[in-house]
Amino acid sequence: MHTWGFALSAQLLATRLGVPYGEMHVIRNGSGRVTALELGHISISGDRVMQLLHLRSTWFELGELTLDGARASVVYGHEAALLASARGTGGAQLQELTGHGWVTLRHVRTTGRVFVAPRAYTIYRLSVGTVRGPEVGIGVSPLVHARLASPTLLTGRVEPRPNGAVTVSRFVAGGWKVVAYPRLDARGIFRTPLRLRPGGYRIDVAGDGRLAPSTRRVRVTSRILASLHH
Repeated sequence: MHTWGFALSAQLLATRLGVPYGEMHVIRNGSGRVTALELGHISISGDRVMQLLHLRSTWFELGELTLDGARASVVYGHEAALLASARGTGGAQLQELTGHGWVTLRHVRTTGRVFVAPRAYTIYRLSVGTVRGPEVGIGVSPLVHARLASPTLLTGRVEPRPNGAVTVSRFVAGGWKVVAYPRLDARGIFRTPLRLRPGGYRIDVAGDGRLAPSTRRVRVTSRILASLHH
């Protein structure tokens, strides 16, 4: 009964206390009990906070956990930056959700950027003991390699191999027209017969839930085609 805790979003905390959210400052008496909570420019008594948040006593700690992703998705093989902050908590654990549950990656004791390297869509969170903090999902787009092997052959590789469809489009008359449907082997490699012409081409990989959509553009010029003939 003496150890307990829970997490509230900043918006929910402000709603329950009935005041706008602002910088938190806790005022305690000599025994360590909370006598007042200052939220922005508004002060609320410790007894009132206990009542509104349904706490067990005025002997409690308040901390802030923040986790933000600079980007919603990254390209496979690249790192994603997360801004993590653990204030007034004595530190927190940065965790990722795997097929075997939540796994701790590292400890966060201050405010700063941490880098993660997801291989597919992954959810990350901060936690302190039994308190589960904010979560951030990072998507991963496949890395698409493309090579003009000859004037009639487009080759490449998609990493990792997706379950979504792969198409090749050519820019014609102001729009994109699908001209090929590459088939990937077990390693994600494709060899697509295609009569190449000067202009823009686009390789699209559809999302499949595990991986986000991805696009790679290729510019074909008359000079490039001439070099392929040689």
